Amino acid sequence: MGLLHAISLLIVFTALFSFINYRYLKVASAVGVMLVSLLFSVGIVIVGQIAPQLLAKTTEMIVKIDIQESFLEIILSSLLFAGTIHIDTKALLKESQTVIVLAVLAVIIATFITGSLLHFVLGLIGVHLPYIHCLLFGALIAPTNTVIVTAIFKQVKISKQLETDIAGESLFNDSIAIIVFLGILEITKAGNQNLEVMYLLKIFGREALGGIAYGLLLGYVGFRLLKTVHANKVDFLITLAIVVGGYDLAKILTVSAPLAIVMSGLTISALREREIHILEVAHNKKKIDEEIEYRKHVDVFWELIDETLNAVLFIFIAFEILAIKLRLDYVWAGITAIIVVLLARFISVAIVMPFTRIKAKRFRAIAIFTWGGIRGGISLALALSLTDQMSRDLIITLTYFVVVFSVLFQGLTIVSFVAKLQGNPTPKSNLPNIASDVNSKTPE
Repeated sequence: MGLLHAISLLIVFTALFSFINYRYLKVASAVGVMLVSLLFSVGIVIVGQIAPQLLAKTTEMIVKIDIQESFLEIILSSLLFAGTIHIDTKALLKESQTVIVLAVLAVIIATFITGSLLHFVLGLIGVHLPYIHCLLFGALIAPTNTVIVTAIFKQVKISKQLETDIAGESLFNDSIAIIVFLGILEITKAGNQNLEVMYLLKIFGREALGGIAYGLLLGYVGFRLLKTVHANKVDFLITLAIVVGGYDLAKILTVSAPLAIVMSGLTISALREREIHILEVAHNKKKIDEEIEYRKHVDVFWELIDETLNAVLFIFIAFEILAIKLRLDYVWAGITAIIVVLLARFISVAIVMPFTRIKAKRFRAIAIFTWGGIRGGISLALALSLTDQMSRDLIITLTYFVVVFSVLFQGLTIVSFVAKLQGNPTPKSNLPNIASDVNSKTPE
């Protein structure tokens, strides 16, 4: 009953946060829920100080939930699939060189820059975090939130090419970062404190290639099933089966489950676009309208899944922070991590930018990629999956600080930031509103 009680509380809180955001704040769902959850977490900490026993049982129940099974296995796959199902694959293919360079090379570079800088700076302020654990943090903080990034950049006046690059990079850096994270995690579990780069690359190659091949097959089979049944309830169940069952089978096959889920979602999206193109050639407007309406329902379903899971993660992390009982040195470490992550993102993007198709105004593009690298649920889930032997409390604190700063400060200022970079008038509001958040994902 403890687990059921904790889950019911999380769902109630998530619904409450969503209602408050929709009714009063009227900002993009993920940003709004984060705002309210932050206020809630502050309230929890205050209540915990005044009446420690009042929330003790709830905190204990939530902290004791098996994160490895309930989050890393299910939530990660759902978040990844939700970020792929609405992607414009035709535009993505055109920008594939840029996306691959940014999602692969930049993520790997950022992981090592973040880990190295953090290890050095934390040592200066008297906080001990082993180098291998710093690299774990560097990998888990690399993914950006695809849904938040896509929703916000739909409202920013930038070129279609740059918008596609940002969305595509955000989509693929999730899976690449998770592969790197799992590789470092395997080395950590083996007790090897000296990072073996060749071993990590071997794991990366095996899991990446296998995950891509398996994901393509999974997506094709899923599309064929979806094509034969245009019934919302059945469609939802099929996509859920692809995510949950596909993720589990990928683990059995020892290929990258995150990358497989991303590729399956992209395959379904690409085949759906091809289906509409065929109908357009045949001038079958009735069928086109039916197909678009069907896609809309599936997309909205997965948007809801994404927003709910992100909200649950934010609440979980708040209770984890309450259980950790923040120390002053952890607070300084969190502030340090914010600066280090931003600097590592800037350096890594700047290093690989010459190898992309972005030729004009590169510094502006680097600045947009840096400030637009908004973190979210995937980083939180990976941090929560760590064990106590991997500096879990400190890494959770660092992750929480970075994600909070990323969503609140970067997420709420990116519109005006880009406007100023491009010399455009600053919009009346920087807040991504709910209507545009939803409509930006509605198929045209």
